Amino acid sequence: MIPLDSQLPKIGTKDLEVKKWDQFNVKLVQTTIQIIFTEDNYIKYVQDGVILRMEQVIDTQKEPELLTNMEQIKHFQQQGKYGNNKKKIGKWITSWQGTVLNKIGGYYEDGLKQGLWNQIIKNFWSLAQVYESGEYFNDFKRGKWKFIYKNQIIGGGSYNEQGQRNGKWIELSEGFYNYSQITYKGEYKNGKKVGNWDIFWQKDFGDKLYQQIGGGSYDNQVDGDSIKIGKWTEFCDDFHSYLFGSKQVTYNGEYKNGKKIGIWMEIDRNIEVKEIQYDN
Repeated sequence: MIPLDSQLPKIGTKDLEVKKWDQFNVKLVQTTIQIIFTEDNYIKYVQDGVILRMEQVIDTQKEPELLTNMEQIKHFQQQGKYGNNKKKIGKWITSWQGTVLNKIGGYYEDGLKQGLWNQIIKNFWSLAQVYESGEYFNDFKRGKWKFIYKNQIIGGGSYNEQGQRNGKWIELSEGFYNYSQITYKGEYKNGKKVGNWDIFWQKDFGDKLYQQIGGGSYDNQVDGDSIKIGKWTEFCDDFHSYLFGSKQVTYNGEYKNGKKIGIWMEIDRNIEVKEIQYDN
């Protein structure tokens, strides 16, 4: 989910890039749909003239969030009550494909998330049914949060009073799913990655041990985001062990000021090694 850009017109149509599962190429791919904002405060998700989803914005003072995963657009729903001021109140629950997800949800006070919440992750879909659990205070995450996958804690860390990740963390890759269980382990300082970060991967064949497949270091920029520096080993975007078409490619090389430089080695863990030249 992404917040609705406050620059967008309240009425009109906008293209939106969303992700959908491409089973032939075994990866999530981008596709374009249209978002229509109506005069009566409805948001319509449309593709090729077909309405995929339509929802009404009740609290017009708070920017709604747009769904950017095709399965979420079709199958994700939240139910609860609004107060007289049109803000969410009380307990809200979550359903997927028409079935209520037990123990998933939490409480609102005057439109703000408060207290203990269990919620789906941003990139939740049928092959990535991961939840996150922790505490909200006035709509900001605080304290310890954890990622839960197949009833097991597989990561997490802590948020500071400003709602920023802080201290030791194990976070999930953006494309985490059943056949690409990749996690990152390292440290945050006031919302920025610092020092060494390691990349781990686990095959989903009953093996509970994660093996390290990469990593590198971040430089904490004072007036900007953290940037990658020095030697790094990274994985390809569609790294997976899906059935018989597994793809397990990593890249070894160097970063300077957040940019790849010099010669990088493309390593297929099952086949061959290639060289890739980057200009500064």
